[in-house]
Amino acid sequence: MIREHQNLGVESGVELFCEKECTVVEGNGWEKQLSDVRQSIVFVDEGNRFVSSVEFARFIQGTDNYYVLVTRERLSTLPYSVEEIYGIRSSGKYGGLKPLYHEMYQLYADKVDTSELRPKKVVTEDSNAGYQFFASVCSETGIECVSAAGKKRRK
Repeated sequence: MIREHQNLGVESGVELFCEKECTVVEGNGWEKQLSDVRQSIVFVDEGNRFVSSVEFARFIQGTDNYYVLVTRERLSTLPYSVEEIYGIRSSGKYGGLKPLYHEMYQLYADKVDTSELRPKKVVTEDSNAGYQFFASVCSETGIECVSAAGKKRRK
């Protein structure tokens, strides 16, 4: 619907009420489409394979836009908060017709109760910066910290 509004304006029959500019980016020309977009909400719908690419991740991290990514792709190239991952739940079916409405819900709870979470030992993969950081934090809380000395060491 946003794409229709973007392409046809009022003729689309879609009214868009938002304080920020909203735009849809899709297909092979995504870089060109995003090149002039500033302080906007950018929607990328499912099926756009570029969303999981390193190039896309590098490009969008240098912008001042807010991105809404609708995808099932793994997004290992992008930093994101687990509190901002949503699923779409469908309900309201009548007979064999398609769903009447969709409901957004958070996949992960707002807050996880960590009050009783206290590890006895923390194991880091490396013996350099990661280990030094966790060893410092653990020493303040009385938790043992050890290094596994890298990926190659097996026991």
